[in-house]
Amino acid sequence: MTVGTARSWLTFLVAALVLAGCGKLDPRELLTEALEAARHGDRQSWLTTRELLKTCRDEHGVNDPDVDALYVYALWRTDEQDQAIQVGRKLADSHPQAFAPQFILGKFYYGDKDYQNALTYLRQAHALQPEHVDCLLLYASCAGLLNLDNAGDLYEALDAHEQYRDTGTLSNERAVWHAGRGDTRGAFSHVAKALDLSDHHPLIWLNKARIADFYANKPSLARKFYRQFLLEAGERYKPQREHAVGRMRALKSL
Repeated sequence: MTVGTARSWLTFLVAALVLAGCGKLDPRELLTEALEAARHGDRQSWLTTRELLKTCRDEHGVNDPDVDALYVYALWRTDEQDQAIQVGRKLADSHPQAFAPQFILGKFYYGDKDYQNALTYLRQAHALQPEHVDCLLLYASCAGLLNLDNAGDLYEALDAHEQYRDTGTLSNERAVWHAGRGDTRGAFSHVAKALDLSDHHPLIWLNKARIADFYANKPSLARKFYRQFLLEAGERYKPQREHAVGRMRALKSL
């Protein structure tokens, strides 16, 4: 999801920069080189992108929120996350009607699992470009993780996009959202889909066990699913394995 989102956003930004008319100040070659370097994706290429964009901004006077958004993203990709957040927030707050600054800052916060701040900027980005599927994906995920009422509508909107392909992560989140609202049937339906899509990932088995345990009040099923999680996990996920063993013991004593 992260790689696809980044590539899609860069594709959008390339088009936006062409339309921005930055060539009037004659930094076109610098911008072209910066975008070409960004496509490579490695740290050294992003360092090159960062310096070229800094030159565009500082020496050529380019003042465009899309250029600035790519500069912020380059800061993030070159291990300047704190500065990226600081500059990105100032940029997004000063350009509330520009999609790229809102989206990229929301993406940063989402990656840091700061879903409340992510929601603020992804909601605004989605309002500006509701057809942008990668933004919708992150926005829906945030809404679901925060157990918001509109998450169901956002999930349904995602289903309407042919290019969207769920790998199991979002179905797993949808299961949690349904469980939190007392809809255990919907929760089990989505977690079953998540298992199929993720090749039976151990942590999704754990989620299925927790739904049976804490939401559906089905202790025998919960123990069965915890056991399956332990089989799939092997030696991985030590804290989660300890949790599963503890719950199995507690359920056995009921």
